Amino acid sequence: FSLDDKRLKIIKDNGFLYDSSKINFKQHPLYGSLNLEEFSKLSDSVYKHERFYEFEVSTLNLLDFNIPVSGGGYLRIFPWLLMKKLISSYIKKNNLYTLYIHPFELSNKVIPKIHNLNYKSNLRMRLGRRSTIKKIDLLISLLKENGFEFLTFEDVIKYYEN
Repeated sequence: FSLDDKRLKIIKDNGFLYDSSKINFKQHPLYGSLNLEEFSKLSDSVYKHERFYEFEVSTLNLLDFNIPVSGGGYLRIFPWLLMKKLISSYIKKNNLYTLYIHPFELSNKVIPKIHNLNYKSNLRMRLGRRSTIKKIDLLISLLKENGFEFLTFEDVIKYYEN
């Protein structure tokens, strides 16, 4: 999510057809901001410019504050009951939910301390990893119970192309 407009142009210029780096969460100091003025907004989280698509990461607005609810560290670190409430609120208002997971979050291997990261970042990399797979199972059940289908970005693009 640290992509900026210059790097998004590089992705487009190198032949990629889609990206999912837009996130409406200005509170995180490492997250970039994308200017999508040239894009057409196809839905709440899908944008298109020429043949290129941008998929926005799912966030829930609470009291003028956007909270990421799309997986990754947020799913791993936040308690499931909180995530369930947030995701349930999100999917009641939206018909597309984007899930992302870092590969290391699916592994039970111990992550060695990374020496060039500070204590807080090293801790954040480790928190909640034992419960991630169980939370993903619960998330999949929640989405299925609410009638969601599981699609790839390519499937969504085909939907909009047809």
